Amino acid sequence: MITSLLPALLFLLQSVLHIAMLLLVCRFLLQLAKANYYNPVTQLVIKATKPLLWPLQAVLPRMFTLDCSPLVLAWLIALALIGLLHWSVLTVGMVDNAGLIFKLQQLSWLQVGLSALASVCMQVVSVYFWSVILVALSSWIQSLQRQPLVHVLHELISPLLNPVRRYLPANTGIDFSPIIVLLGLQTLMILLKSLTLV
Repeated sequence: MITSLLPALLFLLQSVLHIAMLLLVCRFLLQLAKANYYNPVTQLVIKATKPLLWPLQAVLPRMFTLDCSPLVLAWLIALALIGLLHWSVLTVGMVDNAGLIFKLQQLSWLQVGLSALASVCMQVVSVYFWSVILVALSSWIQSLQRQPLVHVLHELISPLLNPVRRYLPANTGIDFSPIIVLLGLQTLMILLKSLTLV
């Protein structure tokens, strides 16, 4: 009975860990972009991650006025996800993929740590990628432009788009910076995908 429930339980646990990692990455990126603290979306992310972060915040010092505890915890969660994958493949035999099993058996601790770091970087790039897409789509629908989420996403991606806009010709009537940024982000995602296990 328990073995038949194991795949569903593992899926739920992995989903919860992925959502937690996403929220932690969003919290760090909102802090990095100096997003409006009083925006409801920012408040939601802060309140959702506060219980997870307070032990680390008490121990880790701030770096250049940045709280890096969300990234550290996201990295620890990525390590837990790799450990969970390793356990589910090697112990329970839930994944029937000979290449993955061989890869997991050959990993050193350094490779596991780097793979977890690549997973966090992949999450960062994914947040930026989907934020650019959502902002571009919202620009076509007038009623969406007043939503708190769209305001936060604008603040989040402005540091990426503004440097690109400086090098593009002005007065063309069309903003090509999202397309260029999306191409760069997609390239990064392809490079990082080869380094990640989760």
